[in-house]
Amino acid sequence: ELLQVQTTRNHAHQGRIAQALTAVRRAANRPGGHDEQVLRLHARLLRESDAKRELAEVLETLTALDGAPVAIRAADLRELAALQEQDLTDAETAVSTWRRAFDLEPDEPKALAALERIHRKQEDWSALRALLETALEASDETRRSGLAARLGHLLLEQDDDVEAARAHFESALALDATNTTALAGLRRVAEQCDDADLLLEVCEREATDCDDADRMGELARAAIPRLRERGDLEGAHAWTVRWTRLAPSERDALVERAGLEATLSLQS
Repeated sequence: ELLQVQTTRNHAHQGRIAQALTAVRRAANRPGGHDEQVLRLHARLLRESDAKRELAEVLETLTALDGAPVAIRAADLRELAALQEQDLTDAETAVSTWRRAFDLEPDEPKALAALERIHRKQEDWSALRALLETALEASDETRRSGLAARLGHLLLEQDDDVEAARAHFESALALDATNTTALAGLRRVAEQCDDADLLLEVCEREATDCDDADRMGELARAAIPRLRERGDLEGAHAWTVRWTRLAPSERDALVERAGLEATLSLQS
């Protein structure tokens, strides 16, 4: 077997992929041919020859080997799942394989992204919630803020669980105060609950360092009416100044600013 493996490597090194595959297949069919060294060499050659169905079979064998490190087995499963889904059009098996990979490494983003996409397409919201909760629990601080924000939006949109959504948005912002997804979600919570204090607080936080005219306009349209209701015309005017700086030709911004300046001038 060692001689067959060496022969395979010699063929591969010289670019004779077909001959190398013939040799490695012979080695694989001999007793003990499911040795990891042989299988990995076989898989490498199959990738180079674009033999995807056979590669999937070899990867499946690799994932069943005892004693392989978790990270390596999970990587093999992710490669296998991508092949099943994209090249072999075996969506049902791919979902199962993605799940096996995720269960081994729930903090790994590729399997999570694949399963999240699949659950959203199937509108399986309970499965998506369980997936995100598991990933959130397993994640480190570098990814936890983003996961918490995504889970918050899911709870708000599909479960109408405002309190739980708010808790996740606030948790996300405690980890990353610039998380725009969490800020947008918290603003939706404020609007849904008609919580003017929270809405104004979130708008202020979102406006910090905002250089996007459309987003600033959205924030201004949310904040200005609340400030007018409170009689805080100076605060409302400050928003029109921010808005017109980023959108100097925006008619709504100009009209709003002119009207507030006229009112403030009369009051002074």
